[in-house]
Parts: sequence; C-alpha cells; structure tokens
Amino acid sequence: MNFTYYVEDGKNILDISGKGIVPAGKFANNKFIEELHISGDITFIGEDAFANCPNLKAVYLWTYVLHGIGRQAFANCPISELVINSHVPYMIHSRAFVGCALKELFLSGFTYRIGHSAFGFCKNLEVVRLRNGVNTISYGAFTNCYKLHTVELYDTIVTLKDDAFECCNIKTVHLLHDKDAPDYDTLFKGATIDNKEMPFV
Repeated sequence: MNFTYYVEDGKNILDISGKGIVPAGKFANNKFIEELHISGDITFIGEDAFANCPNLKAVYLWTYVLHGIGRQAFANCPISELVINSHVPYMIHSRAFVGCALKELFLSGFTYRIGHSAFGFCKNLEVVRLRNGVNTISYGAFTNCYKLHTVELYDTIVTLKDDAFECCNIKTVHLLHDKDAPDYDTLFKGATIDNKEMPFV
C-alpha cells in the first residue's frame, strides 16, 4: 500500500493506492488532509481510519474492489463531497460518516447495506438518493439529519428499519419503481409519497 501527500490547487491531498486495508485509526485526527483519493485494490477502510480529521472536506473512493467502510471511519469530518465507485458489493458500517457536512448524498451500484447511524447527525444533509443496489437501511441510518427533506428510494431495498430516518424533516419521498409500498406511509408519516420513472443515472 502506498501513501503519498501532495499539494494541488492549494489543497493538501492524501493519495492511497496499491493493495490491502487502510488500518484502523491510521490517519485519525490528521490536520493536514483536506482531500482524500483512494484507488487501486484497497478492499477495506478500517475503523476510525480518518475519524476527526478537522479539515477533510472531499473523499474520492475509486477502488473497484472496496468491500467495506469501517465503523466511524470518517466520523466527525467536515466532508461536503463524497464519491464512492466500487464494482463489488460493499457495506457502509455503523457511524462511518456520522456528523459529516454532506448536503446531498447519492449512493448506487453496489452499496448493499447502510449501517446503524452511518450518516447520523449530518446536520447539513438535505437530499438522499439511494438508487439501484442499495439493499438494507439499518436502524437510525440517517437519524437526526434535521434538514433532510427529500428521499429517493429504488426497489432493490429489501429492509428499511422503522427509525432509519428518525428525527428528520422529510417532506417528499420519491419511489423509483411501480411497486406498492404501503409501509412507507407509516415510515414517512406526513410526507408526500410518489412514484416516478427511474432516471438514466
């Protein structure tokens, strides 16, 4: 595994490539990293690997064999831009991105499970788009995202826990399929629920 620090366009960037696992706690509390690039054959990002990095604002995971993002891997980082591009099923473990600064979240492809409080307490999060491939949304996955008002769900979701969106302010739920979803009326009480065609994204 290779670790390279460099500065580009005034940003402090950490580039990780090669094979293996990013060790637990390896870069926690690192004040240098503003942008993170992970590529190659990195298969797992360990627990607390980048937790509490006070200046980490952008994360690009371009490793096609990523199997998981560990517990609290990016907890309490001010991440406002997140790109995940894996070609194998992967899991976002509990509290992996808790307290981040994302405004919009888009997940598709092979995200098969979003763990407990994985995106909890993301106080800037307004829109969540979960497309083809997302299978399970665990307890409290988006808990206390107070500004979250719009959710898009595709029909690959098998399990959606009752309090996955607890203490959010959801006004609109778009179901990207034609299936009836009677439980959604209870899970998203008070929200407008509609069906619309799957976009070509």
